[in-house]
Parts: sequence; structure tokens; C-alpha cells
Amino acid sequence: MTTISIAMCTYNSEAHLQEQLDSVANQTRLPDELVICDDCSTDRTEDIVRAFVNIAPFKVNFSVNEKRLGSTANFEKAICMCQGDIIALADHDDICYPQ
Repeated sequence: MTTISIAMCTYNSEAHLQEQLDSVANQTRLPDELVICDDCSTDRTEDIVRAFVNIAPFKVNFSVNEKRLGSTANFEKAICMCQGDIIALADHDDICYPQ
């Protein structure tokens, strides 16, 4: 079976992140993994992700950068961490509708 990874990057994403994570968890076809790379957020982003890791119905690989990489390099890092046959990119403020 084809495996699906989602690469998500975050930076000070507290306002929208929980809704995005919930929408991924409510998909008809769940991803096989979610890779989240945080670019040194200064808000509650890390707390939100760490709480989600404990309840997610799929594997979540969470990485916090040691220094700011910027959007492009952060997505490149997330993509390289993905193991799936198909990689979908998701912004922290996207909402995924079922199906």
C-alpha cells in the first residue's frame, strides 16, 4: 500500500495550529506520518504540537530547529525527514476537509 507523509512547518502558529492538526486527524484516509518542523517559535506552538503527539492516530515526528531557517529551508528539512511514498505539504494555518 502507498504510504502518505505530511510535511508541515510551523513558526508562531498558536492561533491556527490546533484546528489544522484536528483537521488532519479527521481525514477519511489518515496519513502514515506527520512531520512537523518548528522554526524557533516563541509562542505556544511547541506545547500544542507536543500535546497532539500524545493523542494523534498516526505517527508524528516533531523537530524544533536550533536556529531560524526560514520558510524554504524549513520545508526542505521537513520533506527530507518524510518517509512516505507521497509527500503532501501543509501550512500551519491550512484546514483539511475530510476526503
